[in-house]
Amino acid sequence: MSWAVPKYGYVGAWRLAVEERARHDGLPVPKAAPPMPKWVEEWMEEVQTKPKKPKRAGVTLTCQHHPDGTVQYICWRATYTLDGMPKSRLWSIRKHGYVGAWALAVEERARHDGLPVPKAAPPMPKWVEEWLSSRSNTSRCNRANTSGRTGVSLHRNNTGGKEFVYWEAMWRSAGKTLKKRWSILKHGYAGAWALAVEERARHDNLPSPTEPPPMPRWVEEWLEDAAVAALTEA
Repeated sequence: MSWAVPKYGYVGAWRLAVEERARHDGLPVPKAAPPMPKWVEEWMEEVQTKPKKPKRAGVTLTCQHHPDGTVQYICWRATYTLDGMPKSRLWSIRKHGYVGAWALAVEERARHDGLPVPKAAPPMPKWVEEWLSSRSNTSRCNRANTSGRTGVSLHRNNTGGKEFVYWEAMWRSAGKTLKKRWSILKHGYAGAWALAVEERARHDNLPSPTEPPPMPRWVEEWLEDAAVAALTEA
C-alpha cells in the first residue's frame, strides 16, 4: 500500500505506512518520522507553487525504457472501456509531436465517453523536452548502413501488409545463392546481426567483427513504432 505525501503530508504518510507494516509484523512503531530529505522539500515546494495543468480523464503521458534505463519512446495514451473490456491506444510524440499525439489521445477518449475535449494540451514537461532535443541532435544513419561483414546486410521488407526488419546472411553453395534471415524484433538488433555474421562465417571461414555497426535512426524509430503497436493491440 502507498500513501501520497501531497495528500497526507510527509509525516502523515509515513505514519500510515509504518502502522500498516506494524499490523503485519507486530514490531513497535517509531515515535518520530525521519527528517524530510532536501529533494522532498524541493519537490513539495514545486508541487504547491506550479500552476494546475489542464487534465483529461483517461488520457496520460507514458514512456517506455530500454534495459539500460534510457527512454525508448514517449506516448500519449487513451484508456477506455469497450464492450465491457478495458482498452487503450497510444500515439508516439516522436511521430505525431507532443501536442498532436495528445490531441489524438483526447479525441479517441472523447469518442467513448462523450465528454468535451480540452482546448489545449498541458505544458510539455522538461524531461520530455530534453528527450526530444537529444533525439534531434543525434545524426541519422544512412539506410545503406553496412554491417562490417561481407555477405551480411540489413533489410526492411513488407510482407502481407506487415513490415519486418532483419539482418540477412547470404552465401553461395553449389552454384546457388542462399540466404538466411534473423528478425531484430525477435533477436534484437545486435543479436540478429551476430547470428547473421556467424552464419556467413560458417561458409567462408573469414574473420568477423565482434561489434555490430551503430543502430541506424530509422531502425530505432521502427522499433519504437513496433513496440507502441504491440501495446495498443494488447
